[in-house]
Amino acid sequence: MSYDEAKEDARNHAIEQAVLAGADRETVQIVLSEDIPIAYLSGNALLVKAAGRL
Repeated sequence: MSYDEAKEDARNHAIEQAVLAGADRETVQIVLSEDIPIAYLSGNALLVKAAGRL
């Protein structure tokens, strides 16, 4: 999986989790997308958060 595919997958997962938590899919937005360097990984970790109206 490429980095761009992983980032898109993380964004989609965050959106789905927000919807499962009760957010309206039409209002869900990505509120945080961050690359976190981790010394013992060859790449970075991704942190993505989404939120929307209930």
